[in-house]
Amino acid sequence: TVFPILFTDAESEVGVPTLLQTFVDLVPSANSRTQSEMVGLVPGTEDEATFTPAADGPAVAFAFKRQYEAQGGDVTWLRVFSGTIKSGENFKCSDGRSSERMGQLSVTLGKSKEKIDAAGPGDIVLAAKLKNTQIGTTLTNGVEFALAPTQYPVPTSADAISPVTSGEEDKMAAGLNKIREEDPTFALIQQPHLAQTLLATQGEMHTNYILEKLKKQTGVEVERRRPRIDFKETIRGTCEKQGRHKKQSGGRGQFGDVHLRIEPMPRGEGFEFADEIVGGVVPGKFIPAVEKGCRETLAKGLVAGYEMVDVKCALFFGSYHNVDSSEAAFKMAAAKALKGAVAEESAKLRPVILEPIMKVRIVVPQAYMGDVMGDVSTRRGAIQGSDAEGAYQVVTANIPEDELYQYATALRSFTQGTGTFTMEFSHYAEVPGDVQKRLIDEYQAEATEEE
Repeated sequence: TVFPILFTDAESEVGVPTLLQTFVDLVPSANSRTQSEMVGLVPGTEDEATFTPAADGPAVAFAFKRQYEAQGGDVTWLRVFSGTIKSGENFKCSDGRSSERMGQLSVTLGKSKEKIDAAGPGDIVLAAKLKNTQIGTTLTNGVEFALAPTQYPVPTSADAISPVTSGEEDKMAAGLNKIREEDPTFALIQQPHLAQTLLATQGEMHTNYILEKLKKQTGVEVERRRPRIDFKETIRGTCEKQGRHKKQSGGRGQFGDVHLRIEPMPRGEGFEFADEIVGGVVPGKFIPAVEKGCRETLAKGLVAGYEMVDVKCALFFGSYHNVDSSEAAFKMAAAKALKGAVAEESAKLRPVILEPIMKVRIVVPQAYMGDVMGDVSTRRGAIQGSDAEGAYQVVTANIPEDELYQYATALRSFTQGTGTFTMEFSHYAEVPGDVQKRLIDEYQAEATEEE
């Protein structure tokens, strides 16, 4: 197999004539079929489908680019593989549910456009104002066939973002979603439990490009910051604790009394509540309020403000007042029991903070293996293995997410731009003691400032 490499410069047009002539000489015309069959999917399924393209056959076109133009709105770039597509005709989309009425077709001639009525195999055309077509959509007429969706790289860099001008959050999100129609290699992630919006991209340059484009198109300026990490809290021991809420201020008072047994559960089990009341010492109508109080208190965190998970709370005893007891009072009592357990029975509960660990796959030339190994170590990472892949080495490591901020920039720096990586969530693990102390100190400092 020969892969021709041509050097060009678009601005000065050096090498451009050679590139164009190479297309003429080496790239076969779509009319002279070089393959008898295309392999794809049945629309809306994962089932394999085959299709034989033909100039006089069913129409098949693939959307490979979306672009927003100030004058003409949304424009979709299509590559026609079979048949003829015409403005005004109806087409099926590859999701198996949507349909599309073909907008005005045109071809580009330098910076100008020329309207056309139809296009055939091999043509690359622009279609205006398609509503249900995204990058990767196959449009067909007369055949149930879809090209396999393009696999895009997973974002490897994330920043928490917010508009500089308060109140422009919706405008920022709408603008970024519009840009994402043109560029599916980044993601906008809402994390309401951490009160942040993440812009996940392929790296620093990609982030800068997107934010500059957003400012140009919408006028929204964005500030970036290091993302908050989705730490969790849990416990490693068991204790029993009473929570008593009593308030009398004239008229009807408030009273609720609960005894909880708090114990750890296996990692990943979440929260469990057990009703072990015997003899009606806590009426059944108040027990859901106790569970709700436990859930809400654990969700807010008891150590450093992060959700506490993998905990079982068993209500085994308590008391009530015929007049003053209420659901709100028992909810408060449950919260007091949990807070008191962590504050006063810490030696028994042994609370700990958990951090997300990412499985990172790093691909670098052999010459940079030592640098990668050393860098992983400084990030509290653990090497899981390494393999050769041609002239490159593939290193697999588990690294805390908190240590991976702007890792794409760092890797590119010490490998002279030759290193790449991907990452995915692996599991949660206990943080070291010094990290836990830092997180608790930061939480307490923020709480003091708010007061």
